[in-house]
Amino acid sequence: MSRRLSLLCAVGLAAGTLSLAGLASAHPVDAVKAGTRVGPIRFGVTTLKESKAHFGDPTSRQRVRLGCIRAVRVRWGNKLQVMYTTDTPRLAIEATVRQRTIQSAISGALTFHTRKGLRVGDRGARLRRLYPNANTEKHGRHWDHFLVSSARYGRLVAITKSRRGPVAALFSGPYENC
Repeated sequence: MSRRLSLLCAVGLAAGTLSLAGLASAHPVDAVKAGTRVGPIRFGVTTLKESKAHFGDPTSRQRVRLGCIRAVRVRWGNKLQVMYTTDTPRLAIEATVRQRTIQSAISGALTFHTRKGLRVGDRGARLRRLYPNANTEKHGRHWDHFLVSSARYGRLVAITKSRRGPVAALFSGPYENC
């Protein structure tokens, strides 16, 4: 009897380890990392032309003020917003994801998530469990949950419409633009 129990425990432990390893290394192309990338868009590297190849023609494009600099805000519907530099080539500098899964012509369906697995649409309880030390501030008509914030790595912010509500968007960008 104890031999069967030992075998069952070993099989269960191995299955659990494999599933956790799969979660930790799954879909690096979908990751949203503080100040460095949003899926296939790498800040300071990816051009507007490359982003168009991934997500098609944008639905909106306009010059805006971003802190003390000028930028080009490009939107793909209500799914994705990316800020680009005004000089040529236009390089990505920050992005906001507002939909859990976005279709890419190159990478297929991208399900955006943070390194810890937080996604747009996740409940507030999951946000607090994954990021218990997140600083929360009210900003306009929404709440910003600063998941990662450092001068070196930039900011990773989960945006909710109420203090404990579901994640409405994930934002990644530099700590400051000036």
